[in-house]
Amino acid sequence: TSQDLKTGYLLGATPRLQQIGELAGVLTSAGAVCYVLGVLHETAEGGLGGPELPAPQGQLMSLIIDGVLEQKLPWLLIFIGVGIGLAAFALRLPVLPFAVGVYLPLYTMGAVFVGGMLRWLLSRNQPKEEMERRREQGILFGSGLVGGGGLTGVLLAIWVFSTGEKMKGFAPDFSSLAPSMQTFATQGLALFTIAIIVAIMRHRALRE
Repeated sequence: TSQDLKTGYLLGATPRLQQIGELAGVLTSAGAVCYVLGVLHETAEGGLGGPELPAPQGQLMSLIIDGVLEQKLPWLLIFIGVGIGLAAFALRLPVLPFAVGVYLPLYTMGAVFVGGMLRWLLSRNQPKEEMERRREQGILFGSGLVGGGGLTGVLLAIWVFSTGEKMKGFAPDFSSLAPSMQTFATQGLALFTIAIIVAIMRHRALRE
């Protein structure tokens, strides 16, 4: 909200028009978010928090809210988390990113690790200005990937919700191969796709 008000002030908006804009933004975004969450809950197997949409952040907040309302907070887990946070602080590790890495599943953090390694490789032994430029270019491209992936998921969920049929995907059919070779082929295809994304991100970060 403060960023919105600052932008409006710089553009010469009056307080009255800023308040109208804030109310319109809140009402429209709240309605859109509720609709999208409802669609995702109806179309995903097991709903939100199920195997298709694990939603670790949502499950964590649900655990805390239910514990407060029912006066049954998992104090042992809370104290373990406090201990992990203190240990990270004592080791001079950034506590918030470390904590996020602890509770997010490994398949989610894998992409974060690959991105962090790419940033380290591209920014080491570079002048400060060049390092910042590469970092900004990489963040911009990565943000586009995250936003595009989220929008694609929402569009697919709306398609499933409206047609009642789940998309079968576009992956090659490896059923004719032996079971061990099927796993190898599927994982190889995934690694090849990741390598392509990393190569494109590297190219974008290095481009003048």
